[in-house]
Amino acid sequence: MKVTETYVRMMAREAYFWGWPMANIFNRRQKFKDLPEAGLMGGIVPVAPINHLSMLTDYISPGNGSWPAPTRMWCMAQAASPWTSNPW
Repeated sequence: MKVTETYVRMMAREAYFWGWPMANIFNRRQKFKDLPEAGLMGGIVPVAPINHLSMLTDYISPGNGSWPAPTRMWCMAQAASPWTSNPW
């Protein structure tokens, strides 16, 4: 079987489509698991340990460049769920 460039591009798109969300969630869980409590990172971005929620109470100022979102009010909360344990 000959592997064409079109086939390789399609497989790369599929790998990115399914792989990026899994890597993103894994990295978030690793980063947030050791946080002592919910709060704001740098006084700006909401962060919370696993099974906790942190929310913004106001808009982020336009001069702040640490928010990777289309608009400053796009995401106002952050939480991570413990998928390895059963809540019931």
